[in-house]
Amino acid sequence: MVFYSDKNVYEAAKERIHYIYDEFDGYPIVVGFSGGKDSTTVLHLTHEVAKERGIAKVPVFFLDQEVETPHTIDYMRQVMALPWVDPIWVQSFYVKPNGSSGGDFNVWGPGEEWCREKEPNNPYTDVVLKGGPKPKNEYWAFLNEILGPKNICLAGVRIQESLTRRAGLLNEKKYKDITWAKKNNSLSYTFYPIYDWGLHDVWYYIFSNRFPYNKVYNYYFSHKSLAMCRVGSYVHPRCVESLMEIREISPEFYKKALKRMANINSTIQSHDMIHEFIGELPKYFSSWDEYVCYLADNIIYNEKDINDVKKHWNYVMNKYRKFCGKWKEGIDTVERRLGVYAVSSIVDGSYDLVKMQQEENRVFRYIKEHGREIEEANR
Repeated sequence: MVFYSDKNVYEAAKERIHYIYDEFDGYPIVVGFSGGKDSTTVLHLTHEVAKERGIAKVPVFFLDQEVETPHTIDYMRQVMALPWVDPIWVQSFYVKPNGSSGGDFNVWGPGEEWCREKEPNNPYTDVVLKGGPKPKNEYWAFLNEILGPKNICLAGVRIQESLTRRAGLLNEKKYKDITWAKKNNSLSYTFYPIYDWGLHDVWYYIFSNRFPYNKVYNYYFSHKSLAMCRVGSYVHPRCVESLMEIREISPEFYKKALKRMANINSTIQSHDMIHEFIGELPKYFSSWDEYVCYLADNIIYNEKDINDVKKHWNYVMNKYRKFCGKWKEGIDTVERRLGVYAVSSIVDGSYDLVKMQQEENRVFRYIKEHGREIEEANR
């Protein structure tokens, strides 16, 4: 169900940011910036609000993972040099999981050969985490180390991007009556003021105001649907598609990444091999259920992601099997169509099964068009 307001999303987002400034007066309020379209939108919305409130500078926090596309770094330099930005560009040592190897990656590891040098005159190159270099959440660990435990972050997350995000940002109050937030600790929150924006809202805001954006999107625009144009991490467990694309976008950077991170090439080759089997159910699996769960168990690194994929798949399949009733031909067709896209999502590292979500609309139309066959089968 969709609820409509008398405000448009632009007005609502600015009102939310004003509220955060009022509610947390005296707190350091920063924009968490990744270089993607959503954080770009939050950055400029916050700047609009800051100007209206007479605030000269907007602190912008970027946690550099070292293995970032050159386009992202070029764009980051452009943003951090803006006269109204107070840059917090963290290029310090920490350890995080390497999505390609299943092991760890030493981001800015001391004595190691990095993909590029750190930014000159950057005061945030040697921030030491008191809890050690492998925190539970490195993003908030560095924020708390730099700003203290009492801080507020504004970030670009939208419920349209996945069902998991929709559930997380709509179903539970995180601060007073606000659901579009995350509690980091007793004194620290992250708020998502554009949580209800659509994809076209974001790009309309950027293009209509002629704001600069990450130019890696120009490559994506040339061969992808708008919904699939995302700036991805090369360390994250869901990085496969991004790794494949960076080979074409920046071969020189890819060579450096190969030397820096274990198993990148093997990950891509395995991805290509598995893709050959996606169109049909392999003969050694008895059902799409079995195939999807097998891939989830053997490809996905994080236990939570494995469980989320299985839960999402089972929920969707049970729903459409119920719609089909006793119509066997329809059930077989629905299982194959959704199975192909679920497998493709898993192999591409999109554990929110975004491709399957897009296919669901077509499957629902297919079922509605065959209502007579379903009635006859049920009789």
